[in-house]
Amino acid sequence: MNEQVLNRFEKWQRTAWIVGIIGCILWLIGIVVARHTAFQSYWFAWIFWNGIGFGALSILMLHILSGGAWGNIVRPTIRAAIFTIPMMAVLMIPIFFSMGDVFPWATPQGLDQAMPHKRVFLTTPWFIVRAVIYFAILIALMRIFRLHAEVGDDRISRLASGAGICVYGICMLFACTDWIMSLVPHWYTTMLVVIMMAWQFLTALAFCVIIVTALARVGLPVTTKQLHDLGNLLLAFVIFWIYVSFGQFLVIWSGNLPREISWYLPRSAGGWQYTAVALATLQFLIPFFLLLSRARKQHARRLLPVAVMIFSTNVIEVFWLIVPSLRPTGFHVAWLDVVAFVGLGGLWVGAFLGFSKRQLAAALPVGTEATHG
Repeated sequence: MNEQVLNRFEKWQRTAWIVGIIGCILWLIGIVVARHTAFQSYWFAWIFWNGIGFGALSILMLHILSGGAWGNIVRPTIRAAIFTIPMMAVLMIPIFFSMGDVFPWATPQGLDQAMPHKRVFLTTPWFIVRAVIYFAILIALMRIFRLHAEVGDDRISRLASGAGICVYGICMLFACTDWIMSLVPHWYTTMLVVIMMAWQFLTALAFCVIIVTALARVGLPVTTKQLHDLGNLLLAFVIFWIYVSFGQFLVIWSGNLPREISWYLPRSAGGWQYTAVALATLQFLIPFFLLLSRARKQHARRLLPVAVMIFSTNVIEVFWLIVPSLRPTGFHVAWLDVVAFVGLGGLWVGAFLGFSKRQLAAALPVGTEATHG
């Protein structure tokens, strides 16, 4: 094992834990001075960091079913990201104690009489029960893949992946309704769950590409074909993301019904419209044209900045999906948004490095330099 690289991973892990703990302490202080904003910021940060583990699970199931050399190089990163799911389940608990600060239907006023069916579905006890069910199912899938990866039973893994993709889609359908759509209780759409799964997959894939291309510069043996396949997969899901996102907007815009446009109104005014333009530019236009280059997709040093751009822009996307529903008065980034994001991010990265450092360090040949930089 490359001990020098392992020591570097351990140093990064300690730094991540320290940053995460400091961020969480500052967030706890923020509860005292601005409780409402603190829990809204926490929800935004939790949705983003939790989405990486969910997206990694979908990537793993896709690779088990389809195969391909590209998945072999990202497998340690994917498995480590999946192992963070139980931690994120625990980190969801604080929201259960402050539902009314995030979800309007959990306030004393609750839902109006025009939505009797939602009055049954959207209750705090049932919200908690459903969240427990989602995580129980996905953690069970995670343990199945971990167990059969250790014993090398590919047949069971393929069966679990086939059923798991369907179960994952169903879980995300209900989770999307609970965690994002219910922020605007009167609004509904059938496409938001597809958008949610698209950005989860894209964020997790971009994160995997960042890890692989960064390590390729210090000796990780990555073939040109593997990099090219990862670049093509990024390009495919960048196109898919803009297709489903614009498709939903086009349908709602053409219908122009009051209840359907209620979600887009706060996102098209007060400064949020510029965020939407930035998303289209940084998440689609620029990556699309950069990833058309065959040479860029075959070199780690050129592919890395594109993956970083996509990953960073997904932070903006989640912020755009969550925060305007909570603060409809206009674009505003609170200091607690940064604190919560950095705090949860530090804990997530620390856990990720703890799961992955030995596998990733072991994959690096001792004394070698990058061959694809």
